[in-house]
Amino acid sequence: MIPAFTDPNELAEFAATIPEMAVKAEVGHVWQREAFHCLAIREAGQIVSYMVGRPQATDTYFIWLCGTAPAARGKGYAKLLLKAHENLANAAGCSWVTVDSKNRYPAMLITLIRSGYKIYHIEVRESDDLHAIQFHKQLANQAMHR
Repeated sequence: MIPAFTDPNELAEFAATIPEMAVKAEVGHVWQREAFHCLAIREAGQIVSYMVGRPQATDTYFIWLCGTAPAARGKGYAKLLLKAHENLANAAGCSWVTVDSKNRYPAMLITLIRSGYKIYHIEVRESDDLHAIQFHKQLANQAMHR
């Protein structure tokens, strides 16, 4: 089991070290909502990857924010965190997991596709790197119950 964060300052400080992200202010808001699940992977006691998600609707679980330290990339941590959130979604009775990403995160796009996520919407923005690409995946356990 991947442990949940317990210290919002620790998550904010780690998120601020990821070059592509400027989320320190946003991360503090996560703890104001009890339904968020903030999961982390550590190496030698230090956070190297995190992912935040929550049930969003009666049958959908939304993964909101994630990041991996540059030195820890390529180790499959995003895939492990996705699976952990899928398990939380199943436990919450959700049928779908949704994730938003962008062209500027090609490794995440590849991870999502390899993990069985499908593109279902693209929101065109001012540059190719900023287009919002929305993915979803139907959870097998919940699909069988319908």
